[in-house]
Amino acid sequence: MSNDDLLWYANLANSIAISSALVASFWLWRLTLKQEAGIDHPHLRRLAGRLQFTFMALAAGATFALWQYSLAATKEADARIVEAGSTAGKALKEAGDANERAAVAEKQAAEFSLIIERLRQGRMLSDGAKIFVSQACARFPGINFDLAANPGDQESRDFMISLANILVESGWSAKTYSGNTIKYGLTNGIQFGEVTVSGLVFLIHKSNENDFRPAAEALRDALNQFGIKARIAVEDWRKLQQGGSDLSTDVLHIHVGKDTI
Repeated sequence: MSNDDLLWYANLANSIAISSALVASFWLWRLTLKQEAGIDHPHLRRLAGRLQFTFMALAAGATFALWQYSLAATKEADARIVEAGSTAGKALKEAGDANERAAVAEKQAAEFSLIIERLRQGRMLSDGAKIFVSQACARFPGINFDLAANPGDQESRDFMISLANILVESGWSAKTYSGNTIKYGLTNGIQFGEVTVSGLVFLIHKSNENDFRPAAEALRDALNQFGIKARIAVEDWRKLQQGGSDLSTDVLHIHVGKDTI
């Protein structure tokens, strides 16, 4: 039996006891009036008094029970409210989590679409982007650079040629690639070489790091603005006379490998 049922029964018992006590009181009052009039019924008066006391005691007990059950019902209602709030909070959290997962999935789908589009088109710069990159590099005029691209990868060659034109327009000086590789004509007698790398790499000899790193960082950061990733590599290779490489130490080597996105 629930607290609500007990509360209802206690309220009913209280009402009956109070009503009965009132009836007994009224009967006792009538008998008292008859006694004053000379018509005495002592047994009935005693019975009415006992009934009055009994029903008043029952009413007091029912009132106490009613109070107790009211407290219990209040606590039960409070517990239900807390449980409902907890359930609602959990539902809101689950809804928020679902929305967050949907947003993440939507973002991933958009990123995947961009990757597919990038793979289809290759590394391309708009006219505005070319001007931005050129202006960033123009702060370091006279930088000597050479170029090499991934063999057999047309996208690498196309981007290398586009990048070479931007750098020349910014005031940099293109040189024929110095490494011992097959070389191909580029423009104005300049030749580019072949190199197998991943992504876009700016190679600097350690002896000239101070001369080339600021310009390489400016170029890298400008390209990053348009989603084209590049990294700077500083190495200390030996010159050919020392039994090392014929790769020049006096230029910034721009190696264009396959697009890594």
